[in-house]
Amino acid sequence: MKKTLCLVGKSGTGKTTIANKLKEHGFSSIDSFTTRPMRFENEGGHIFVSPKEFDAIRGDLVAYTMFDGHEYGATKQQFEKNDVYIIDPAGIYELIENVGRENLIIVYITALDCIRFERMKKQRSVKQAFERIKHDEDKFATFTEFDIALENNSPSDLKRNIKRLMYIMNIGRLNESNE
Repeated sequence: MKKTLCLVGKSGTGKTTIANKLKEHGFSSIDSFTTRPMRFENEGGHIFVSPKEFDAIRGDLVAYTMFDGHEYGATKQQFEKNDVYIIDPAGIYELIENVGRENLIIVYITALDCIRFERMKKQRSVKQAFERIKHDEDKFATFTEFDIALENNSPSDLKRNIKRLMYIMNIGRLNESNE
């Protein structure tokens, strides 16, 4: 199995933006299955399914988490075909158990709370943004299972992070071809 780049970070750190920028450079991203309703028309990053449809794929899932009463997951087939996955700490631990730590490059994306809040206000209410920040404090309090941490506060950070991640992923591809 090839290595998958797993992006983990609190809400508003720019994980989706990073994944989308990597797509522009030829990397493929896993769209997780979720029972969550769409926030807006044509929302990407997920495959929106009913609870019944989610139950039908449950046996194939290698990554799973529940957030805010909604289920999220990805299958082994998705990991075999794609390069990048956005996941939360709970999902990482299950993923490690199911695909092996050696098959993952775990990147912890960070950003200042004030930056995260401003980003989240573009998609959520002020109250929801504050609730997410509070929720994430507990969720990430003991998270230490990552290979590299990248700060993502500005457009220049984003540009530098994309270059670093492309380098890391291309090294991984070279290693795979030499095996």
